[in-house]
Amino acid sequence: MFDICYLLEYRWVLTYSILVFVTNLDIIFLEKKRLHRILHMAPTNGNAAQDAKNEYKYIPFKERKSLATRKAELKGIREKFPTKMPIIVERYKKEKYLPFLDKTKYLVPQELTMSQFATIIRNRMCVGSSQAVYFTVNKRHMPNMSMTISEIYQDNVDEDGFLYMTYASQEMFG
Repeated sequence: MFDICYLLEYRWVLTYSILVFVTNLDIIFLEKKRLHRILHMAPTNGNAAQDAKNEYKYIPFKERKSLATRKAELKGIREKFPTKMPIIVERYKKEKYLPFLDKTKYLVPQELTMSQFATIIRNRMCVGSSQAVYFTVNKRHMPNMSMTISEIYQDNVDEDGFLYMTYASQEMFG
């Protein structure tokens, strides 16, 4: 099964056997209901005809799952992978240019630096080297790219045990 492939200047994304054609930042959804579940998107209202015209609203990880569910999920992850850092990576809510990631949860080795992690995320988004991608931790500050993930995790872990990162193509301050 293909994850991502390119065709000329257009981008064809094959994810979970769903085809999404992206050009000029316009997205044509095929198998709409299934794509909503996979990309964690929800219609903005109950009217299907109106939803086809409107943009779709992204539901953040914290809103999709309760605190108790997130803590239970983290407990299971910690039992299986005690040396990995659980990170939730989401797109900034006002971002217009960068694509959504196909998954939001990542288990990262402790010794990985932030710059190495940023490279992994950039590769998953298929953005070029000329495209700027900014990361914030807990929607507050930009991490030092030379710090290890374990250092960032220790300083910024959320109450549920996950480290939350947000990415955007432009600075989000001001």
